Amino acid sequence: MKQAFRFATLLKWRERERDEAGVAVGQANEAIRRIDDQREQIAVQQQQIKSASSATKIGSLAVDRLIADGRYVMQLEIELRSLAETRMKLVEALQQRQQRLILAEAEVKRFERLREIDRAAEQKVFQRREQMILDEAMTNRCLMNRRAARSK
Repeated sequence: MKQAFRFATLLKWRERERDEAGVAVGQANEAIRRIDDQREQIAVQQQQIKSASSATKIGSLAVDRLIADGRYVMQLEIELRSLAETRMKLVEALQQRQQRLILAEAEVKRFERLREIDRAAEQKVFQRREQMILDEAMTNRCLMNRRAARSK
C-alpha cells in the first residue's frame, strides 16, 4: 500500500513558487530585450540623421534643418540615457529574480529529496513485510514437512 508523501502540499507550493520565479525571470529578460531593441532603433535613427545632415552639407546650408536635426539628436541622446538607466534597473531586478529562482529551485530539490527518502523508507518497510511473510510461509512449510515426516 502506497503512502502519500507527507510534504506533498509543501512540494506543490514550492514548485509553484519556482515556476512563478521562472516566469518573472523570463519577463525581466524580455523587458531587457525590448530595451535593447529600442536602443538599437535609436542608434539607427541617429545614424540616419547624421548621414542625412552630412549629405545636406554638400549643397546649400539649411540652418533650420540643421538645428532641428541637432535637437532631434539631443532628444535621442536623452532617450538613450533614459533607456540605459532603465536597463540597469531591469538588470538589477533580473539578478534578484534569478536569485529567487535559485532559492526556489533549491527548496524544490530539498522536498524532492525528502520524497525520495520517504519512498525508499516505504520500500524498505514493504520489503521487510514481504520477507516476514515469506519467512513465515517457509517456517510453516518446514513444520508441516516435519509433522508429515513424523506421522509416517
